[in-house]
Amino acid sequence: MQADLLPAPVRVCQRQTLELRNANWFDGNKFERGTWFVDEAGRFTRNRPAHIERVLSLQHRFLVPAYGDAHCHNFSHLADLDKQTSLYIHDGVLSAKSMTDPRRTAVEAAGQLHRWGDPLNIAYAHGGLTGTRSHPAGIYESIALGYHGETKPEHAQQIDASRLEENDAYFVIDTRADLERKWPLILAGKPDFIKVYLLDTENYREHVQQGYGLGLNPELLPLVVQKAHAAGLRVSAHINTAHDFHVGVISGIDEFAHAPLVFAKGDMLERMYKIHSEDARQAAAQHISLTLTLFASDYQTGDPNLDELHRRLTKYNVELLRSSGVHLALGFDGYNTDSVGEVQVIRNLHLFSDTELLRLWSTDTVHAIFPGRKIGSIAEGDEATFLILAGNPLRDFSNTQRIEHRFITGQELLLRGR
Repeated sequence: MQADLLPAPVRVCQRQTLELRNANWFDGNKFERGTWFVDEAGRFTRNRPAHIERVLSLQHRFLVPAYGDAHCHNFSHLADLDKQTSLYIHDGVLSAKSMTDPRRTAVEAAGQLHRWGDPLNIAYAHGGLTGTRSHPAGIYESIALGYHGETKPEHAQQIDASRLEENDAYFVIDTRADLERKWPLILAGKPDFIKVYLLDTENYREHVQQGYGLGLNPELLPLVVQKAHAAGLRVSAHINTAHDFHVGVISGIDEFAHAPLVFAKGDMLERMYKIHSEDARQAAAQHISLTLTLFASDYQTGDPNLDELHRRLTKYNVELLRSSGVHLALGFDGYNTDSVGEVQVIRNLHLFSDTELLRLWSTDTVHAIFPGRKIGSIAEGDEATFLILAGNPLRDFSNTQRIEHRFITGQELLLRGR
């Protein structure tokens, strides 16, 4: 379907000055009672605007910053765009970070969202930096060839040889010469940040010599970081192992898109997965953030002992990162899904209190997506992107989904057919 024929799944109402009277508003630790205003620019203020266009009486309602999803693969194609937009708005997830996308189609999707009135805040990486025959090339090439879902073995050679999405959904960077040659093309795509792939850097040389890659050459990562920072861009790294985490820290990246994701067994799992305490402390000192994508790593092997070891190491890493002061965010790392599922997994693991989890979802995650913007808090001058809940989520966390109103920069969002 052509972009100009796609019906809008949401109505973005005209911005009005608001009085949020007697609201129970979340300050990051508890709910306070008080009145806030939203000014002509769509920002929170304690100072009453000269003219109030709408009053919302909220003495029995709860005001929270809208939620975030700091790792998704949505909003990059016109196909499913209406479904994804409806899902995120329905669930109150109004800020998202697209962690690699085919730039050509992502620009079309972003343009359509703009024509719909910009109902969501989205940061795009566009093409990720990886190595020869490395993730995520196989995923994007299989989709480009028309293979969706699980591919068949007989398609592997065709997918491996395909280059339909190279220099759009991913960039192959094996040498410094590759980086110098392709860097202008990467910047020409106007990414909001740079995504790199580190895939077992400890064994990078061995695997390259065997003819297949393990992501970006780790020796090039400091130069990528230097170039990105010179262009005013942050660097986010996909990692698989604890050693990848170490490489990211010493290279000066800004964000980890995952905690380590390892599909190994027994003592190999523990050795490859467990983050070293000194690396965690150094990451905190360098203000590096990390997005928890625990749903993506919550796989079942069929071996109860191995599954329990995996859960134990997951808890160890999260508790180490938190106690070390690493800024955490959360994301689902999926397609046609949002961060609601990730929140459910985290709650089931009992890693955070409900207060901590609400702050992580509504404030810390949004700050990680847009570190340079005043958004994600109910504070003077912050963007008024918020939700009004029917009940107190700190008494019953299911109230996080009892959403009565959704606002983005002071504009109410009304889903079609609801």
